[in-house]
Amino acid sequence: MLRFFPTQMPRITFMGRVNYREPWCHFYRVTPVYILYYIFSGEMYLNENGVEYVLRPGEYLLLEPGYETYGTKAARCDYYFIHFEHMDFAHSPLSPEEIRRRLQQIRQMSLEEKLEPESDYAQAECFLEKYAMVEDPAVRLRVYGLLEEAVQHTRLRTENHRCIGSCKLLESLMELSRAQADKILRQHAACTPEMAEKIQRVVQYLHSEYPNKITSQEIETRFAVNFDYLNRVFRQVTGSTIFHYLSAVRLNRAKEFLATTTMRSSEIALNTGIGDEYYFSKFFKKMTGLSPRQYRSRYLPEPGLPLREK
Repeated sequence: MLRFFPTQMPRITFMGRVNYREPWCHFYRVTPVYILYYIFSGEMYLNENGVEYVLRPGEYLLLEPGYETYGTKAARCDYYFIHFEHMDFAHSPLSPEEIRRRLQQIRQMSLEEKLEPESDYAQAECFLEKYAMVEDPAVRLRVYGLLEEAVQHTRLRTENHRCIGSCKLLESLMELSRAQADKILRQHAACTPEMAEKIQRVVQYLHSEYPNKITSQEIETRFAVNFDYLNRVFRQVTGSTIFHYLSAVRLNRAKEFLATTTMRSSEIALNTGIGDEYYFSKFFKKMTGLSPRQYRSRYLPEPGLPLREK
């Protein structure tokens, strides 16, 4: 498993898309940089450092600097290639179990925003398999789209096209990393594809319905599954129970209102489903260590409307 830190922007040296309509065999080389191959259609047969790979649609391979690479069989292939440098790419020293725990910790910290913005950037961390199939069709399409945009900007020589390409590549790598994190956490939870789909629907439901009253009975009825079982699997996948996750969603939305509007506490409580003004103030201080007024003063030193404090 490779580890990289997304606060460092990759530096692209060469990129494009090639469609070999006649069988083609990859040439021999020792690359001085990383190369990402992402297959759109067809097949590519490669040997890197003595390891055989067969790349098919939706699969990618990350070639590493200093390794011998050559083709082992001719085949038709339509693929993206990106040659890039990155200071913080390296093989992770963590065991698979340590990686799983770290992924769960990262996901929980991101949801709950336990870190200050500066610390959040400093501790940003992604894990990426060297070779994998992108199983989620939606992720596959997003990555195809990002790489195609990067290639088109390069071909057209758009202003700052290298910077645009670097941003698209970084986003693609993060999409691939997040998809693999989902898979690792689902596997640990012994989560079936059907249950994984329900977990995703629950997450979407909580993000859309958080202003309203949500009960365990309502969730059980809506998703046709025992709530205790769903809650247990949800925690294994996300690192939080369903209602803890819901509280974090509501808290983060309240922070947005405080930082960007002059809404009163009573209005924010109503619009986040947290309750009345009194409970909102207690809840917010318990979760953040700050009163709503103190939090708002960080962003709006002179709010247009006063906040009532208890």
